Amino acid sequence: MVGIILLVIAAGIICTGICMKAQFRAVEAAEPVRLAVDFSKPGEYSATFRQVYDYGHDQGLELHISPGLASPDDLCEHAPIAMKDLEGQILIKTAAGQTAYEGPLHPLDSYAVRYREGAVPVAQFRPFPAGDYTLSIRVDKPAAALAGRSQYVVLKHWLCGCEGLMTAHFAFLIGGALPIPGTICLIVGVARGIRSRRAKSAAPVPVIQ
Repeated sequence: MVGIILLVIAAGIICTGICMKAQFRAVEAAEPVRLAVDFSKPGEYSATFRQVYDYGHDQGLELHISPGLASPDDLCEHAPIAMKDLEGQILIKTAAGQTAYEGPLHPLDSYAVRYREGAVPVAQFRPFPAGDYTLSIRVDKPAAALAGRSQYVVLKHWLCGCEGLMTAHFAFLIGGALPIPGTICLIVGVARGIRSRRAKSAAPVPVIQ
């Protein structure tokens, strides 16, 4: 019985790990907003979006540029300099009109990993609760270095492995280890049952006088 219980628990933990890993991948790939922009000239842009996941510790707006300002390895150093003149505002409001985020439009210099993926992060905030929102971007002073380049902004969840994959892998580890004692207990239980039956069948049958 103990062996069966351990095997059932292991199966449940492994299924939980699979679900957590799938959710991590879904959140990582989610793009609630993908909006064409041109930060080489003054202008305003807006888009509505639905926040499905409030997962992770960081969410941000990143600018994708083609052709790029530099190679991904050098973008973190080069982009803030090339876009130093860029000024504006980023505003995100709930469906009820409440301000969820308000901040300046400029390259961030503290997210090297996003630069290495070819994107220029321009805003960072905590993930919003699930719901409907409106994103507004206003460019007051453009970045001349972006002239003639295709640009779009993407709203992404910035995740690290601690937020899902490590937990999922831990679940796989525990779920993978539990079947060992579970199988041992099951084998021992079956062996004892077989020996008990053999002992009963070998016992002498009492003779009724």
